[in-house]
Amino acid sequence: DLIALKATEGILYWRTDTHWNHKGAFMVFRGALDALDLPVPAVQFERDGTHSGDLIGISELKDFPLKADDNWTAVWAQPPAWKVASESGESDTFGSIEVVENENAPVKMSIWVTGDSFSRALRPYFNGVFSEVHYVGHWQDELAALPGELERAAKKPDIVFVVRVERSF
Repeated sequence: DLIALKATEGILYWRTDTHWNHKGAFMVFRGALDALDLPVPAVQFERDGTHSGDLIGISELKDFPLKADDNWTAVWAQPPAWKVASESGESDTFGSIEVVENENAPVKMSIWVTGDSFSRALRPYFNGVFSEVHYVGHWQDELAALPGELERAAKKPDIVFVVRVERSF
């Protein structure tokens, strides 16, 4: 889908990073919402300067010429307002392990999310769309324990979302 969208949406990954940019993440998120028959928020994108990604750090390049055509900022028609309801204090490449609440969310559902580093760019979209989001940690550490956690949970999520993007370099 991302390859097909590139023709109409522009660059969906940062040139100097192994991850999708904010617009690419939204395209993936929109596809998931469409598949679940859930409403897609009105979001447009504006260019936002240059981005020095993880490939610059990995390669230790200095003064690498950056272009501003691969970095986007999301502009919401209805800006979401969410709050972090609780934090475990733990963090990994997936991000903080936390619970986010959004009283004005268009989707009144609870979602548990486990994923990898690609999940970071999806967080604003999860937070802006769902009324309660539980970020439970990196899939590699949490996937095996997730069924037991779900069984013990007093409040079950409406959706469990696993983000696992494979890449090799």
